[in-house]
Amino acid sequence: PLQITSRQVRLSEYATCDLPTVLNFESYHTVVPFSVTSQSGNRRDWLVRLDPWVETDARILSFVIDSFSSRENLVKLESNTATIDPDTRTVTLVLKAGYDFPLVLNAFSMELSPKATLRESFPDGILFPAIDDVISLNIVAESGDVAEWKLQLADERTENLEAMVLDYSITGYQGTSQTEHNISLLEEGLVDTLNHTVTLVISDWSSKMPLTVDGVLNLSKNAILGGEIITRQHRVVFNTTGQKYRFSVTSESGTKTINWTLQLEDRSPVRRSDAAVTDFISGAPSSGFEFDQKFLEPPDGLITLLVMSKPAEGELLTIKPKITVSQGARLLGVISGAPLNLSFTEPFSFQVMAEDETIRQWQIQLIYAPQVPNSGFEEWGNVDEIFNILPSNGKGWTTGNNFQVSGPFRVPGNNTPYAVQMLTQLKTVNLVVMKVTSLAAGALLLGKFNFSMDVEAVMNPSVMTDFGIPFAPGSNPVGFEIDYLYEPGGQRVFTEPYKSALGMPAFKDPVKVDGPDKAVITAELHHNATGTWVYDLNKRQDMIAENEIATMGTKGWVHERLVFRPVPGRGHLLMTHLVVRMSSSWEGAEFKGANGSRLTVDNFKLIYYLPGPTATILE
Repeated sequence: PLQITSRQVRLSEYATCDLPTVLNFESYHTVVPFSVTSQSGNRRDWLVRLDPWVETDARILSFVIDSFSSRENLVKLESNTATIDPDTRTVTLVLKAGYDFPLVLNAFSMELSPKATLRESFPDGILFPAIDDVISLNIVAESGDVAEWKLQLADERTENLEAMVLDYSITGYQGTSQTEHNISLLEEGLVDTLNHTVTLVISDWSSKMPLTVDGVLNLSKNAILGGEIITRQHRVVFNTTGQKYRFSVTSESGTKTINWTLQLEDRSPVRRSDAAVTDFISGAPSSGFEFDQKFLEPPDGLITLLVMSKPAEGELLTIKPKITVSQGARLLGVISGAPLNLSFTEPFSFQVMAEDETIRQWQIQLIYAPQVPNSGFEEWGNVDEIFNILPSNGKGWTTGNNFQVSGPFRVPGNNTPYAVQMLTQLKTVNLVVMKVTSLAAGALLLGKFNFSMDVEAVMNPSVMTDFGIPFAPGSNPVGFEIDYLYEPGGQRVFTEPYKSALGMPAFKDPVKVDGPDKAVITAELHHNATGTWVYDLNKRQDMIAENEIATMGTKGWVHERLVFRPVPGRGHLLMTHLVVRMSSSWEGAEFKGANGSRLTVDNFKLIYYLPGPTATILE
């Protein structure tokens, strides 16, 4: 500071003053007031001030923004020229738009008092992290005096801060229908501002999906859409009533984003959607046809009718079925009780329409499923004066034993009149010139047994057997089923065959063989393309599928179903011949077995169709 300790003041005659003896000046701008009073009492105020030889002003005369930027460059200024208030030492820029702070004043120019300077350099520009921030500008005068000015932003933004859906208008919509009824919507969507949802209300026939909607979103002023809906006027497709569209609304200011959901609400009257066939009574087929099993499979929309016999290839089967459907549903394309012609080559298709007009496709398919005659083993008679299973003529079932060995036997069946029993016997046969004792297993087969006393034939019994019969149903069976009962005998023995000195077949005394006896039931499908059928038990070169039951004993009757195992690379071929072999001793052809082993069989049946686990067997 400056202190003047001695001074002289010359006044008017007889006037006085109150100027202090010592004058103190804290700065160049300090003034010392005093007053002068005349002899008459008049008073006048005076000031003492300094008149420095340097500039002392530290004022901002103008402030202009040359360039600026914000995060998304949305900020707008009313003017690039700031307002200057020298009394409060403030420099104010007016903000008209934009919330995407921070704001950076990249380049600016200032006009200051003569010879004054700005202390700060701001090499990276002036940064406003938020609109309320204030930046200090320190102006240094030539004299060294410093004045602090404030650079600030004034908020005059008028942008909308809201991100709301105000309403939703439906300009058009269309469901999918093949009937007179179609889906019905309320004209306006329901806007829930608390949960941020827009709900389109289905008032009727929600089953007519998919639903196409043309809609218009009314949003807060200048709000922006994002997500799965990006335009105010749009088209959306709902494939199910539970499908939703998710979109966002961002306010004009960019400061708020709200996630919204466009969804459906089903207020349709309750209608049943079941379109099932619940029962199917075929009635009697047309002449010459005979039904086997019939299956109803609702999950697959399928009715399968197995036909055991038909009059001629290509002839249509006619029925008058009584078809029962779900409550409230109705048939399309077929009339219950009316004549219906069915083909083995093409399934018959029809529809069931539910109460809610849901339409479901159904089919009726025919499968030709012939069986080997007398597979219930009820027919017996004398063949070559020997009581035997019929027909025993090479075209069906026959025994595999010669007339000197008893069997097979007709016995009571499994809930049927008759069944077939095969018996393994250790038996002595009188051949006139000699007696022989041998082990003979009971056998049943499809084909023909040609008994011979030729020594080579006796020593190799399979050469006396023509296994298999022609059997070509047009589609291969998938398996077989049978009822059987097996009681094994005691000790297994082996009677070894040899050629006697007389050139006659003979057998050595029985010797014990280890292990239990077993019965076997074997079924084979064959495809023979040569036209000449010869079965080789060891090679089975024509076989395309097979399976086998082997049992060491049962507790009563057993019902078993087996699926055929295809031969690799041949499962696609159509069968021409069927081979079935059964024996009460699995090594009976080698003269091994247990005396007294008994295999009883009933109800052999080929399986042509495997229904699903939920299938219903129709009456």
